[in-house]
Amino acid sequence: ERPLIKDLLAERSLDIDSVRNAIQSHPLYDPSRYDDIWILRYVLSHKKDSHAATRAAIATMEFRETYQLNDLDQRAMVTHLDGDRDPNMPVYDKLNACSGKYAALTTLPDKHRGLIMYFFLAKLDMDKLDEIATQEDLKNSHIQANESFYQILDEITRKTGRLTKLLKVVDMDGMTLGKMNRSHLSKDAAAAKEIDDYFPQLLGAMLVANPPRWIGLIWKFCRLLMPKRIVEKVDFLPSNKEKVQKR
Repeated sequence: ERPLIKDLLAERSLDIDSVRNAIQSHPLYDPSRYDDIWILRYVLSHKKDSHAATRAAIATMEFRETYQLNDLDQRAMVTHLDGDRDPNMPVYDKLNACSGKYAALTTLPDKHRGLIMYFFLAKLDMDKLDEIATQEDLKNSHIQANESFYQILDEITRKTGRLTKLLKVVDMDGMTLGKMNRSHLSKDAAAAKEIDDYFPQLLGAMLVANPPRWIGLIWKFCRLLMPKRIVEKVDFLPSNKEKVQKR
């Protein structure tokens, strides 16, 4: 579902006005950058709480200033993990050192629709990554990935007039319970939570493909750590061998 931006702006105009009025006195506010479409994402993410939307919008302006994100064109820097170092994206060095060939791929099959990221979880060495990567390392990789996703999806949203989001597919084919590292999962979830408010309405859905029989065990652990907005968008695709229901 990709609702029309003009309809969303009309439906949430009062909330958008409220947030705009609250943030326009902030020294980092730039109406050409932080316009109504930008504000809309915060209004939608915080539903009927315009005060929470305002706090998140202000925090995001400060976050973007801290990391100098407004000055970077990240549209060509989408996530690809294949085990090789990329001189253009050193933030992924540790992830690539723990990844097999084509572990993560990001594609735009239709320039008028959303991005798709496909991640083969079994190709990631979680034990090694847990040893070499800190929570800060993981946070920086999330910032890099989310910013590149955001810039591409924001451009498509404005060109097509429809709110466009990311589809993430996590393929668990070949994954074993022994390869899951709870320490890494905890750090990664904490890193994602740190920046959760700064990229609203980015993720459309996260689909888990080829879930193993033991998925319920690890999901009960992961859902307690992950940002609530992400948990709400996770769904499990039944494998060919058996049907796995969302827990």
